[in-house]
Amino acid sequence: MLAVVTALGGLLGLIVSTVLLALQTREVAKQTKINNSIAGASALQEAMNALRESHHLVMCNHPELRPYFYYNEPAPESGELKERVAVAAEMLADCLEVAMHATGTIPATGSYESWVDYCRHFLAHSPALADMVREFPGWWPALARLVAPAP
Repeated sequence: MLAVVTALGGLLGLIVSTVLLALQTREVAKQTKINNSIAGASALQEAMNALRESHHLVMCNHPELRPYFYYNEPAPESGELKERVAVAAEMLADCLEVAMHATGTIPATGSYESWVDYCRHFLAHSPALADMVREFPGWWPALARLVAPAP
């Protein structure tokens, strides 16, 4: 009789432990989902900050560069303006590449496809950016997969 009671007590303990383990596992899964969402929001915020601080401030401080990134204007052939366009193109490519990586790596951002569209738009409307990415595809592999072949 004592053996049966001991066995039933052990079985009851095992059942309670299993139920508690299941509840803990469910809570850990919920917390992981929350943490992933927070990481996604943080990654998206960092991408937006980088874009604003580099590209948009450059466009505000040097509005003469805008046609080279938004209106299909080919990059200048020489001079200081050529260098300024090249630096702005590199900065923009860096920002876009980081955004593509962050949103592709952290699905909780929910914005990867939007960034793909945004990058395609820039690559289609900025010969300077597209040429830079074509010249150095290893520097910006995500953008290199999106850029059209040279005309």
